[in-house]
Amino acid sequence: MRENSSLPMQQKRYPRMALIRPRIADKQLVLDAPDHEPLVISLDPVALHLETTQSTVCGSRVQTYRVLSSKISGWLSSVLAVECYLACDPRLLLPLGFEDTSHLLPLTPPSPLSDSMACTAERSGLSFANEAQILLVTSESAQQVSDWIAEERGNNSEGAATLLASGTNSFGPLQYRPNIVVRSTLRRSSCLTRDIQPFEELRWSSIAIGKTRFQISGPCRRCQMISIDQESSRSLKEPYSTLARKMRVNGKVVFGVYLDIADDNVGTEPSSNSVTSIQSDMLISVSI
Repeated sequence: MRENSSLPMQQKRYPRMALIRPRIADKQLVLDAPDHEPLVISLDPVALHLETTQSTVCGSRVQTYRVLSSKISGWLSSVLAVECYLACDPRLLLPLGFEDTSHLLPLTPPSPLSDSMACTAERSGLSFANEAQILLVTSESAQQVSDWIAEERGNNSEGAATLLASGTNSFGPLQYRPNIVVRSTLRRSSCLTRDIQPFEELRWSSIAIGKTRFQISGPCRRCQMISIDQESSRSLKEPYSTLARKMRVNGKVVFGVYLDIADDNVGTEPSSNSVTSIQSDMLISVSI
């Protein structure tokens, strides 16, 4: 968060956030960025110096913890080229010793929004996420967008220049900043599987990954943030420009779907709608 501000920083306004690569190692948060030494942050609240502060997330005022560390703030400020500090969602520290959860409730109700897809702080236990905690995309949908861009590149010199400036001939699924990526894979004789069609995830109602079932809560509205090069932090025209022309639902530009953990949380047996995941050979079952 920026100094003297209650709003969490977002990549669309601070594109250099794309340069930071977070990972969890040995119960520690490790942040990597070009031309900087890795920053290691303990996830143990006892080892952190925390101060209660307030933030505004999706129109709701909520209490958060500011991490009081000149080393951490200095590292983030150097990478992002703006004075800022690290804040954390208290719920992330609960398993490590926090017992009082009364401070997790919003201090004020969310601002009224006309769109049914607008987020609220209460929905699905949101923390700093805009609309939901888990975003799923498919490789097939990402490839379709890249194919559209390539087609226009052949007929449009500006389209070709856009891709050349990005240093790539296509935009993979990670360009859309998902939590989960799935794709079709080779069929196995012991399991009934099928190929995923581009954008069919917009018609899914639920998905089971192993024994965990998720409800599809709706499509993800996209903005020009997806046109920020995640390697260089440069702002490009694509893929948002093409997506805005080719893929809209109820007038909104969308890509990917949000997941909520289902209340019954019981996995299902593979069916004719089964597909497999990109990260492992795990079978997933889809309900339409």
